[in-house]
Amino acid sequence: EQEQEQEQEQEQEQEQEENQEQQQKNKEENQEDQKQEKQEKNKQEQEEQQEQENIEKELEEARQKEEEEKQKRIDQAKDILETLSQREEEARKKHAQKNTKKGTVEYDW
Repeated sequence: EQEQEQEQEQEQEQEQEENQEQQQKNKEENQEDQKQEKQEKNKQEQEEQQEQENIEKELEEARQKEEEEKQKRIDQAKDILETLSQREEEARKKHAQKNTKKGTVEYDW
């Protein structure tokens, strides 16, 4: 009987050790899983942040392009106005010269 009790105690101790080993193993696996989840979450956050930065960069480039096009149109309009102003001045001079040659001055300008 004593031998059986000793065997049972040994079996129980062995079971306890196995249970403890399994618990330790489960704990380590759980920690590893949590670590991987955290890494994946960080990676996803970085990807989302990068995507947001890309969107902001594209938006800024579009704004810059629009501003450049607007400035180009303004510059073209100024050039047109300058050209028209010069032509008007030349036309006034020609008109004044023609009228002084004829001896009459018209004040329609």
